[in-house]
Parts: sequence; C-alpha cells; structure tokens
Amino acid sequence: MKVGRLVRALAVAAVLAITGLALPQPAVAAGDYLDVRITEVSTPVLDLSDPEQIVELSGTLTNVSTEPIR
Repeated sequence: MKVGRLVRALAVAAVLAITGLALPQPAVAAGDYLDVRITEVSTPVLDLSDPEQIVELSGTLTNVSTEPIR
C-alpha cells in the first residue's frame, strides 16, 4: 500500500500549504482587512478513510482596517 501512504502524505502536505503551517505568514493582499494567523491544527495526520474526522484550527483573526467586519 505504498500508493496509499503517498496519497496521504500529499494530502497532509496540501493541508499544510493551504493553512500556511509550512511557512507561517500573515495574509497579504491588496486592501487587507484581516490578519489571519493559524497557530495550531488538532491532528498532524489526516485519516482519509474517515469522512467524519474532525480537524480543528486555532489561531487569531485581527481586523487591521478601519472598517468594521462582521
């Protein structure tokens, strides 16, 4: 089942890349309104065979603009 392990490893790498955990950086874009920092992911390994798996993200959202955000 080497292919299964490779698929899982790629899925974890994708999640890390999307959440910014591989290289933690604040969100940057023209007209930034929020500073998003993810500091923790509840599980380091995704169980792709469990569709009910819960993954919790912890961090902060900071309004860096003068506009109220809801």
